[in-house]
Amino acid sequence: MADYAELMVEFRFDEIINTRLNTISIYASKDGLHWEAIPEDATYRAVYFSNSDHAFQYLKAVANVTFFSNGRIRWNYTRIEGEKDATTNTNPVETGKTVETPVTISKQEDFSIYSYSKTINVVSYLDEDYTILITNMSGQIVHREKANGNRRIDTEFPDGLYIVHILRNDKVVSVKKVVL
Repeated sequence: MADYAELMVEFRFDEIINTRLNTISIYASKDGLHWEAIPEDATYRAVYFSNSDHAFQYLKAVANVTFFSNGRIRWNYTRIEGEKDATTNTNPVETGKTVETPVTISKQEDFSIYSYSKTINVVSYLDEDYTILITNMSGQIVHREKANGNRRIDTEFPDGLYIVHILRNDKVVSVKKVVL
């Protein structure tokens, strides 16, 4: 993301039942550990912001939601787009070229893994058993459990970076780094 001076983050929800979506707050980080709030909150739309100093490497979004009786919400789509700044091209293959191709992330994965505070969330889009394996940066297994469906894991791990592995039939199908 460092090569992009202007970024747009768009959100879509496919299910909002007995729920009020108050805001979506976007946070950006240079290192994935220290987060800075983007001043504009979003609801049902996109957020545009500047990365003109080319410092941000990570983005996260936090939804502020009010649930009513049997309320539920499903966030099914996020797109990040930006115009590449030709003056900061860091890819040696592209040196000297102007690249204006927008970046789009919209592939539907079988699992979505994210963290907030001391909680790790695993969203499964499949109706199959799987195993969650969490390791610290030294490679030590700090948590392992079998699951089916969505899982919320409240942790008491020390602050830091962890790797969440999703296994099906003893094969790794998804890996994600999370910050706690």
